[in-house]
Amino acid sequence: MLQQLPFQLFLWLPNNHHSNEKDTYASWKYVDSGKEAADLFIMNHAKRGDIVITQDIGLASTLLPKEIQTISPKGFLFEEKDIQTALDIRFLKAKARKRGMYGKDQNLSKWKIGYGSRRN
Repeated sequence: MLQQLPFQLFLWLPNNHHSNEKDTYASWKYVDSGKEAADLFIMNHAKRGDIVITQDIGLASTLLPKEIQTISPKGFLFEEKDIQTALDIRFLKAKARKRGMYGKDQNLSKWKIGYGSRRN
């Protein structure tokens, strides 16, 4: 039996390319095809108390000060106390990739990004 929840759930799916998805449980929001268009939509429309699921550490870092709960697709909660470290590690990994260092065999695996606590 379904139970009435004490909150409403709205699912937005920002999409920057044409899709034929016609889900009844979600509201599709079409945005420009620009590189950051979906991120900008989320940043402009998410509000305090919302939950955003993203693997984009940069986007998460802009949402946390607005008191928006941000979770990775793997279920890790991004937290303000850890986000700067995650951004720094992302930067270091990007620099390593530019130097031709890819994958676990190049000692990059020692940089595990800790997002905070995992919710079970």
